Amino acid sequence: MKEITGNLKRDVKELLAESANLVTGFFKRGACTVRAVADKWKAFAQDISNAVDTLMEPPFVGNGPEAPAQELDPEAEPVVTVMESEHSRFPVGMKLTLSQANELVATVDMEQIQAWRPPVPVQFKIDYTKDSCTDCYWLPLEIGSNGNLLTQMEKHIDRYLTQPEEVTRLFGEVPEYCRDELYTTFAPMLAQSIHDLSAGVLNYFRRHCDISTLERTSEIQAQALPEAQGKSLLASTKLAVKTLRRAANTGQQPIVQHEEEQSAPIQQAEHSPENDTPRPRRSVKLRLRQFKREQVVEPPPITPEISEEVYRYYSTQRPIDIGTFPNKSDNQPTNIQHFDERTPVEDGALMAWGVLTYAKPLTVDEMTRYELRPALLNLDVYQVMAAQAAVVGPWEQRCKILVGKRITRWIEATGTYAPAKGVMPEQLAERYRLAKEYPDGITRRFRANRPRSFDAR
Repeated sequence: MKEITGNLKRDVKELLAESANLVTGFFKRGACTVRAVADKWKAFAQDISNAVDTLMEPPFVGNGPEAPAQELDPEAEPVVTVMESEHSRFPVGMKLTLSQANELVATVDMEQIQAWRPPVPVQFKIDYTKDSCTDCYWLPLEIGSNGNLLTQMEKHIDRYLTQPEEVTRLFGEVPEYCRDELYTTFAPMLAQSIHDLSAGVLNYFRRHCDISTLERTSEIQAQALPEAQGKSLLASTKLAVKTLRRAANTGQQPIVQHEEEQSAPIQQAEHSPENDTPRPRRSVKLRLRQFKREQVVEPPPITPEISEEVYRYYSTQRPIDIGTFPNKSDNQPTNIQHFDERTPVEDGALMAWGVLTYAKPLTVDEMTRYELRPALLNLDVYQVMAAQAAVVGPWEQRCKILVGKRITRWIEATGTYAPAKGVMPEQLAERYRLAKEYPDGITRRFRANRPRSFDAR
């Protein structure tokens, strides 16, 4: 009897070990998150033996080295860690925010392609908080396979969605005596996890990158405004970013407290009786005229397509429906245009499901919350981009940037620079930042990377 008990215990331990190795391969190959597979494995192990905790504890459960972090900052961006790498630009242990990693992968990936070097494998681990629960996702990708981090993640997940044999292949190394049982147990979980990655986690990561883009764009735009207005924009953006990240991490609707609301107690404390005399309130038109006069760079004349009465916004992430767009009582859509399918807009720079038209501009918070993108001919967007183009155009000329790589164009009729067709606000804002940071030019950074010549033999 003792021998039978020992053999049974050994068989159970072997089965648990095989299943643990199997599910480790699941998340390390980017087919699911660690928490999803850990919860399923613990339920499977408990069904086999109540003594599973004494038999073994894989590194992906509890406080193991591969387990999700116990706690993360609820207002923080996901953190990316390099776990395995054969590329010198990505040393093992390197940590970046998700948006930083996304941009760095895109940059190094393009360098790899332009240098005609073969793709190099790198594995990342992304720690994040979604729906108030910490989790982590392991992403194997190749530097030099054409795409930033999130683009390669989308391709990776799509391969599992469109090629079922890829999921079956994950069970290929499991011994035959337990393969059918493990496949029956874990295959449904894998299918659900792959769907969740595609429909949930990927969009969650994109949302955080969009918030980072908003933050950087606001910082650059603040430099083009008068000092007081620039500081006000930065303060409100900082508050909005923290609120939006918390909302993304908790799954709750963001409630943005504006800078004016935060500063109210200070203003009340500074209030004195001599200020009780009511002062006339300036109209919005007067304030707008003063704001225009204070601009350091005057924008080019408004073209006929631009109207101060119309502000258009594209729904890029989903079809327009109830609850997918701002609908305030004082600023409701004046027109809604639906597309039958995702359609190219702004000269192909964006893909949209429809267009919303408003009489007044939306706030940055509203655009971010509903994932809307403004039309380039909106007056507020046009004025900021025109002011930035007036700085970037001469700078590109000084840097001798090739015409095909410039993002501004010279308008002979007005004698000014304007954004090139299809250039988005964040692209121009980034180039504007470089022009301000390196006014004398950094031609090497933008020099065309020519392919190697094969003429010399």
